[in-house]
Amino acid sequence: MASSPNSSRKAVYLLLLLPLLGAVAWSQGVVNRGRGQLNVAYLEPIQNAPPLMRFATETLGGFRGVLSTVLWMRINQMQLDGKYYEMMQLSEWITRLQPHTPRVWTDRAWNLAYNISVKEKDTDERWKWVYAGIKLLRDEAIQYNPHEPELYWELAWTFQHKMGQDMDVAQRKYKTIWINWMSELLWPSIEECMDENGRPVPVDFDSLINPPQDDSEKSQNTRERARRLVREFKMDPRRMRQFDREFGTAPVLDPDGEMREKYIGMEWRLPETHAMYWAWIGVQKCQHNLPRLDMVRKLRREMFQSMKISCDRGLLLVDRNVPDWKQRYRDGQNWDLAPRLEAAEIVEQMYIRQIEWTKAKMAEQEQKSAEAKRRVEELGSDLGQYVKLPNMVSDATLQTFENAHHNFYRGLVSRLYLNNQMQKAMHYFRLMADRYPEKVKFYKGFDINTKTLDLEAYVVSRLQEEMESGGRSNTMQILVGLIRRAYFMLAQGREDDAIGLIRQAEFQHKAYQTRRLDTEEDRVKLRPFESIHADALRGLMEFLDKEAARVPGANKQLQDHVAEMKLKAAILRGRLGLQPGQLPGGGGAVNMINPSGENGGESGVTPGAGN
Repeated sequence: MASSPNSSRKAVYLLLLLPLLGAVAWSQGVVNRGRGQLNVAYLEPIQNAPPLMRFATETLGGFRGVLSTVLWMRINQMQLDGKYYEMMQLSEWITRLQPHTPRVWTDRAWNLAYNISVKEKDTDERWKWVYAGIKLLRDEAIQYNPHEPELYWELAWTFQHKMGQDMDVAQRKYKTIWINWMSELLWPSIEECMDENGRPVPVDFDSLINPPQDDSEKSQNTRERARRLVREFKMDPRRMRQFDREFGTAPVLDPDGEMREKYIGMEWRLPETHAMYWAWIGVQKCQHNLPRLDMVRKLRREMFQSMKISCDRGLLLVDRNVPDWKQRYRDGQNWDLAPRLEAAEIVEQMYIRQIEWTKAKMAEQEQKSAEAKRRVEELGSDLGQYVKLPNMVSDATLQTFENAHHNFYRGLVSRLYLNNQMQKAMHYFRLMADRYPEKVKFYKGFDINTKTLDLEAYVVSRLQEEMESGGRSNTMQILVGLIRRAYFMLAQGREDDAIGLIRQAEFQHKAYQTRRLDTEEDRVKLRPFESIHADALRGLMEFLDKEAARVPGANKQLQDHVAEMKLKAAILRGRLGLQPGQLPGGGGAVNMINPSGENGGESGVTPGAGN
């Protein structure tokens, strides 16, 4: 009996099916490996949920979104009612149901770091909630969504704003804890993260990348620090080294007027550096995520905003010349923040690159729109005049960057002037006048007829404006600058001018403190003026010694500069009653400028404690 045609076809299908099944089995392995590498479509079993929800989660499968929507509605109502604690469990369930939806992570992290933390009166408890928000984004959200720029931005913003700014009454507590953690994580000990003058020491990234393998205590410490850096803080020492070299190398204006590359390193103990690092990591990971390029641009803005803040107040100064200085350091009692003016040119280059990129992108958009319009007109349509492609950037984007750049110039010129860096101050004043003439023409210090610049007139006008409206950070920078400027005057024999500047600084300190009488002390008030005065003087002497120690070689201008710094350092030490090489605060009385004429004397240079 002959076989039927159906039987023959079945045999052929069966023969074809076997190799196809083999191909599917092979491709499934490839897909699974890719899923694991990209963290795609991985859903953890929901934890700590009521039995009914566990049952619903397992049985609904693709209908998890329906359950998530119900939970979202409930959470939104709780937020309107201010029930932030009650929201936490529901938020956790949603992140388990929809781990690849960035909004569920950012909302939950914000609730932890901002809404719940401020309800705590105890600063230690506040920190626990703030750090819980950071860990949620860093340890979980980004691990599930490594190519989602919104998560990197939220993490960077929490470092920059919540920890870095002074908006929270516990902000100094946050900084102190973070400074302690980083001091003992990136260096072998607190003593080794700074030199004998309390200035930061660069991180030895090479030892963290390739820790020594011997059994010595130091090597074991290095291996443990490297392990914690990667596993606990989710930071890659190789990327950190790359980031540190890229943004810690600055073109510095030498006395001969030439720009020279100088490695200054990043201040890894401060939150702004970590904000910038995570924004930079986000750009690296997400720059090819085309649908989210708007958020990638936001990450770039976060980078240069954090770098500008680092320039404004990114130098961590520690007073080691006090009893039990290490314990005071751990308690946050003997450190302060000062301008990191060496980073100015790094910020300048970041602004220039961003503005040039924006202009180039606008020109490219205009060209593409013109090409699209031409093609429509070639088809004989009258609609060509209405053709305009959607823009990635606009005139408003460019104006935002240019306004920020201009404001950076305005503050930088006065900071450099007050720190007696006149050549650099005039350099950036000219740049500001050249780049933004329509704005500069209204400033005091700019003659609209002769196009000449009066640096001192501009700075005086700018300081008056800043003192009337400035916050703690700006006021601190101005006070330190006034004090340092006073001692430069003293070294030139201009004692009356020096006394006048110190008197102005005292007056501004008192005026600021009076304006802040009703505010919470730890957040915005300043230290006593005597302490600020002593620290600023010490910083000036360290600067003079550093400049005097430079090797000028055959450069005549640099030779003159070094000689001038040596002379000023010697004159000041003589006026202050210090021995050669001695710094204020190293023991003994220091003849500080004293406008009030205390101790029974007239206004002038009178003995006073160095600290």
